[in-house]
Amino acid sequence: MSIDDLLGAAAYGGSGWRPRNQPLRNELGTIWQACGISNEWSPLRSVLLHRPGSEMETDGDPDQIQMLDRIDLALAQQQHDQIAQAYRGAGVQVHYVDPVSIPPPNMMYVADLMLSTPEGVVLGRPASQVRAGEERFVAQRLAQLEIPLLKYIRGY
Repeated sequence: MSIDDLLGAAAYGGSGWRPRNQPLRNELGTIWQACGISNEWSPLRSVLLHRPGSEMETDGDPDQIQMLDRIDLALAQQQHDQIAQAYRGAGVQVHYVDPVSIPPPNMMYVADLMLSTPEGVVLGRPASQVRAGEERFVAQRLAQLEIPLLKYIRGY
């Protein structure tokens, strides 16, 4: 294949090239999941949660996990299960972030990590070292759910 043939190939913008000429919002519900919010009063359709687990256990000092007091894990799990059931009872689809490794201890605060927009999610980067890495678990789950990740906050 000559360089002229190569440069004329669709992969390099040749005659078979088909540009995307629709904005992202037109791909929601087809290529991407229908998602996004444009206000705070429309009914909630889906939510992303993490059930507290062994990451919440500490040898006693709640400062290790940036909590005000020791965590009663059984109670936290019970309360989590109740709110998840309340969401389901209201017709809200509940999705979970379930990392294969032990996540940072504040993973149950998933809502802190993202901002939903009409076209997808802006993913935050927690300022606390204790929360470092939470965003990668959320990013992975959002990608699995086919939710567009529009921006990543990456400063410090």
